[in-house]
Amino acid sequence: MLKITIAGMAALLLAMGVISIPYVQTWIIQEISGRFLEKLDHEITLDYVNIRWFDTVLLRNVRIRDTQGVKMVEAEKVILDFKIGELFASNSVNFDQAILVAPDVD
Repeated sequence: MLKITIAGMAALLLAMGVISIPYVQTWIIQEISGRFLEKLDHEITLDYVNIRWFDTVLLRNVRIRDTQGVKMVEAEKVILDFKIGELFASNSVNFDQAILVAPDVD
C-alpha cells in the first residue's frame, strides 16, 4: 500500500511540474481554444494565460468580438473552472464556473 501511495504522490508531483511548463500550458490552451473557437465563431484575444493546478485557468485582458468585429465582452480577468479530463474526452467545452473581473459587456 505504501508503494502505491508514494508512486501516486510522485505521479501527482510530476504532473504538477509538467503542467507548469509554458510549452505544455500553451498546448493545453491551444487545444481548448481550438475546440471552443470552432463552435463559437467569434474573435477572442487575450494577453496572458496561467493554468492553475488541473482545473482552473486565469486569463487576463480578454476581449470577445462578434462576427462583425464589434466588441461584445471585455474583462480584466477571467477565471475558468473546468474538469481537464472532459476537455480531451468530449467534443464540447464545458466550464463549471466562469468569473469575470472588471467586465465590460455590450
